Amino acid sequence: MKRKKILMLLYFLFTIGLLLYIAWANPEWKDIGKAIPSFKVQWILLSLAFMVLYVLLDGVSIGLLGRLYGRERFVGSGIKVALIGKYYSAVTPFSTGGQPWQIYSLNKAGLNPGHASSLLITKFFIYQTLLTIFSIVGFAVHAGEVFHLSKVFFYAAVFGILFNAFSPLIIILFTRHPKALDKLLQWVVKLLHKVRIVRFADQAEESMHRVVADFTDGIAFCKKDKKLVARVVLYNVFELFFYYSIPYFLYRGLGLAEVTLWDSYTLSLVVFLVMCFFPLPGGTGAAESGYMYLFSLQFPRESLFVTMLMWRAITYYLLIVVGSVVVMGDSFLRNRRQKKTAAEAEPAVDMADEN
Repeated sequence: MKRKKILMLLYFLFTIGLLLYIAWANPEWKDIGKAIPSFKVQWILLSLAFMVLYVLLDGVSIGLLGRLYGRERFVGSGIKVALIGKYYSAVTPFSTGGQPWQIYSLNKAGLNPGHASSLLITKFFIYQTLLTIFSIVGFAVHAGEVFHLSKVFFYAAVFGILFNAFSPLIIILFTRHPKALDKLLQWVVKLLHKVRIVRFADQAEESMHRVVADFTDGIAFCKKDKKLVARVVLYNVFELFFYYSIPYFLYRGLGLAEVTLWDSYTLSLVVFLVMCFFPLPGGTGAAESGYMYLFSLQFPRESLFVTMLMWRAITYYLLIVVGSVVVMGDSFLRNRRQKKTAAEAEPAVDMADEN
């Protein structure tokens, strides 16, 4: 645990150092002092409000999907799970840490691991499919501009589309052919057993069988309650709108109004495509560079750096700060409950010994 905290701290210091380097290398950094006082506060507050709505809708979607598994009052847990997932996604390469911790949190909230996995795969599939479709539209709108601005970013965006389309296609394949998923997991278990990562192959295979069965049941639940799934799809449409509209409100905060919300929203999706397959947590480096290059098509040059800082602060660093508070608070409360349960159990054990 101590090693993990040190790594988290080092990573945080690295990202701050990277931002300082970008500031030092950027000739417009001297204009920050002039740009910040000229910002209109109401647009910054609106950006923050949209970020809050983005997280809340993510949590509400998880809470609604929990109803498929008999969890009627699950929205509060859904919001907590959403924040935990976003925190671990923000601090791990390719955002790989989010879902395992969400499965763990959902399990602690009462869902078995198979149902937790199924719920998150359903949520991920809906979100990722919509994001891929919207990103393709965004790229189609700005492909010519991006190509003339930077061929590197153009091809990075193309690879970003392929990278993001891969996951939903794999989920569709395994949904239609669950036996193929079962065989793949068996092969993975055997491979891990050979390299001595998994010690008891039979137990691991049995566990995997249960997960596949629960996942298949979860898909069946989704088919039975199509109205609920449709609501989750709608919430995810708004979730994406809130998140990728934030650069537009920062643009309006400068007192500018020439660029439309549509143009800014679609360009923001292209920035996502550029940064999404970079291995560093949060697309660090690619996100800042992509924003600076691509939004030079819309923002005044002297305002690019300060708006990039605000964008990263609102959409990334704020998530890390709030998420870390939720993670630590959840861990503290869970340990406290465990100690209380253990303390209550001790008198009963003592009485049994006396008898």
